[in-house]
Amino acid sequence: MWAKHFLESAESLTKFAYPGDPSKDKAWTEFIGRVVEQVAEKMGCYPAMRRKKAKKDQYSGEYLNIDSLFFDLKSYDLLKPSEDWDPFVLPRQAVELENSYRRDKVAYCIWKLFCVRAPLRVLVCYQDGQSKVQALRKHLTEVIKRGSLAEGDSGQLLVLIGDDSLGETATWRQYYSFFEWQDGQLEPFLVR
Repeated sequence: MWAKHFLESAESLTKFAYPGDPSKDKAWTEFIGRVVEQVAEKMGCYPAMRRKKAKKDQYSGEYLNIDSLFFDLKSYDLLKPSEDWDPFVLPRQAVELENSYRRDKVAYCIWKLFCVRAPLRVLVCYQDGQSKVQALRKHLTEVIKRGSLAEGDSGQLLVLIGDDSLGETATWRQYYSFFEWQDGQLEPFLVR
């Protein structure tokens, strides 16, 4: 469901499939942030994420250095956030958005996600070419296995890897490859 909402939100926010280069473009980061906000809304959640205009000494809205944590609106409203903090409830979803092509940086994001207790964790990242998408998938699988990151964990992990070699010719469904952690592997899945 998360991936479906992600695609629908991306498609509704732009008529073209590729608004910029994720590794270099600030507009891309802002665009994907808006997509994530819409996904949270569709999932009945409040997205705690970095506020665009937060000053260095101000509360940013980002927790645990995770790009976005989705909190159930019912729990959020019930506990009435204070002026300084959101309510102390566990997130329903943890989302990391990584623009770097560096495999070690993307692997760090996977590790961060597994450090958060949430029923759903999502990583959105990018590579330049389908062979690199598959190499990253293999690398992330090895990182998860080697570190026993998923051992004893009941949460779901989704990984969306964009293929930047497709550029403006691709639709969002073509641009992203979708993987889910199942039976000790990142397995591809189709979004319906």
